[in-house]
Amino acid sequence: MDSVREEERANLSRDLHDSLGQELTAIKLDISWIERRIDGISNTNLREALARKIEDLYVEIDESIGIIRDISSGLLSLVLDDFGLFAAVETETREWQNRTNIMCVVEIPDAEMEIDNEYANSIFRIFQETMTNVARHSEASEVKIIFKVTDDTLKLSVSDNGRGVKPDDLDGINSLGLLGMRERTMRIGGVLEIRPLVKGTQVDLDIPLGRILNI
Repeated sequence: MDSVREEERANLSRDLHDSLGQELTAIKLDISWIERRIDGISNTNLREALARKIEDLYVEIDESIGIIRDISSGLLSLVLDDFGLFAAVETETREWQNRTNIMCVVEIPDAEMEIDNEYANSIFRIFQETMTNVARHSEASEVKIIFKVTDDTLKLSVSDNGRGVKPDDLDGINSLGLLGMRERTMRIGGVLEIRPLVKGTQVDLDIPLGRILNI
């Protein structure tokens, strides 16, 4: 069921990105065509009013394109499909930092890995949920994201300098996001650990390479 949901998200994400994005871009081109011709209008008041309206339309279209991009990214990172897990995490982190104004430090391997799509999607979803929890609950000013590859393990570590996780945060109805993270981790044969630091929280995800490499 989870694989079916991911496929549906991917299809909807591409439809939004490709169809609506292209339509809005075409509208911008039409407006640009009109803009180049308003200089020929002799009525100064009308010309200035049209110029202001065109500028407003540009702003509205750019905002709509941004909304579509955010929705598409939330459904499934297009970068994940096109460039791989590490590139998707780096892109997601940059956009997350812009949305939250929380400083991020990212350390990832230079070379991308050929990770099976199903496993890459699960790891990326765990990462997204981790970052969502940081934004909602941590009150942090900085987050550090580290990917490491050993001989037999892919390790993801996300640590923040916020208020720190408490036992109550890991139990009860408010921990449904954490439950989803644990379920995904179990499905890909990994190990998930969430622990408090002296200041902040650290989430560690370890996945055996033998399970996830697309070879």
